[in-house]
Amino acid sequence: MKYAGPQNVESLMQAFDSEYTSQRANAKPASSVEVKVIDENTKDPRIERIKRIQQMFFDGTITTEEYLDSFDMSEAEHFAFRTITDGSGRQTLCIEYTQGDVDAKYPRDQWIQMLLEKGVRIDDYKDYKEYLDIRTSLFPEEYFADDDVDASEQSAYIDKEIKKYQRIQEARRTNPDVKDWTVIGENALPSIPGRMYVCKTESGFKIESKTTSNAEPKLSEEQRTDLQNKGIEPEGWEVVYIDEKGNIL
Repeated sequence: MKYAGPQNVESLMQAFDSEYTSQRANAKPASSVEVKVIDENTKDPRIERIKRIQQMFFDGTITTEEYLDSFDMSEAEHFAFRTITDGSGRQTLCIEYTQGDVDAKYPRDQWIQMLLEKGVRIDDYKDYKEYLDIRTSLFPEEYFADDDVDASEQSAYIDKEIKKYQRIQEARRTNPDVKDWTVIGENALPSIPGRMYVCKTESGFKIESKTTSNAEPKLSEEQRTDLQNKGIEPEGWEVVYIDEKGNIL
């Protein structure tokens, strides 16, 4: 349901914050967050999982949408890592943090006030959730920074994430009958079961996004390979071709 109340912190939190909290019923309180160093030879299953997902994304085995869906912002605990090379060699930094840590570092009321000052408009719960979840991805970025992140760097990151979601927000206002959207390049495109967006590259065709309903239709590895390498469209799918900026060709 579209929210028609005032665009101020108190009213927005009264309308949406209890639902935001209830969807994080298993959230843990703030903890003692620290960046840990993991030896290069140590196999941490969480890092290995993320690396596998990243490699599948880079190889084109999974779409952008599937890649993003693999990270659940509502989880009780979050984990992030970054591999760096310095004078002592190659090492992996990792961080574990909770929703309580995110709330402590970026209080919800202050975050919403900052969004409003940037001209953000919140029209429903989905807007509220997506804008608050920016904090969850920002949190490790600031911990992994070589130096303290200044206000301009933080603002630039937030602005980038806001702009990404605003593309979806604007598309939803223009086409209210379309429930789900995906952002590819500079455009928000309808996420429709049975449709995939494919970009022509120098090496072949890359699936940027695809959507199924109850796992239908299915895309076999053979179909995926034939499409990516030979341009053979899979049976049962609507293939929409786009350029790198997400413009439909």
